[in-house]
Amino acid sequence: MLLHPDKRDTESPWWKMFLSELHRLDTGMLDVLAGPRGRGKTALACMLLGHQCWLGERFRYTTAMDLLQHIKDGFGNPDIRVKALYATYPVLVIDEFHNADPSDWAHRTIESIIDDRYRNKRDTILITNDKPEQFVRQAGESIASRVKECGEVLVLSGRDYRERADD
Repeated sequence: MLLHPDKRDTESPWWKMFLSELHRLDTGMLDVLAGPRGRGKTALACMLLGHQCWLGERFRYTTAMDLLQHIKDGFGNPDIRVKALYATYPVLVIDEFHNADPSDWAHRTIESIIDDRYRNKRDTILITNDKPEQFVRQAGESIASRVKECGEVLVLSGRDYRERADD
C-alpha cells in the first residue's frame, strides 16, 4: 500500500519522536538515534535538517567515516581548518557512528569535535545501528557522559520501513 508523501501517521511513536527532537533544536543537545537498520533514524534526522533549511539555517550531514576522511584530507594544508569547521554548524548530524574508525586518533578527533560543539552550544545528533549499551562502549566515557548531561539516547524500533508490503 503506497501512501501519498504528504500523508503521515501523526500519532505514531516515530512522529512523536520527530516533534520532540524538533523542539530540542537550538538547545545545544547531543542526542543519539539508535536502533536497527530501516527504523527511520536517518529519515528523522534529515527531516530535522529540512526544517533547518526551511529556516535558512546552516547544517551539516555526514557519516563518521566521511567526517574523518575530510579531516585527513585537510592535513598539511594551513589554509584548511576542517576540524574547526565542524564546530560552526548550528546542527551537525553524524550518521553511521557504529562504522567510525576504531583508532585512537579517530576517537579523539570525534570527541574533540563534540567537545567544541558542546562549548558552543551547537546541536549534534549521532546515528548508530548499535544498541544503547554498545554505543556507550564504542563512543567512550566522555561522549557517553556528554549525552547524559545534555542529550538522550532515543531508540527507534518497530517495523522495518524498508520492507515493502505485497499489496
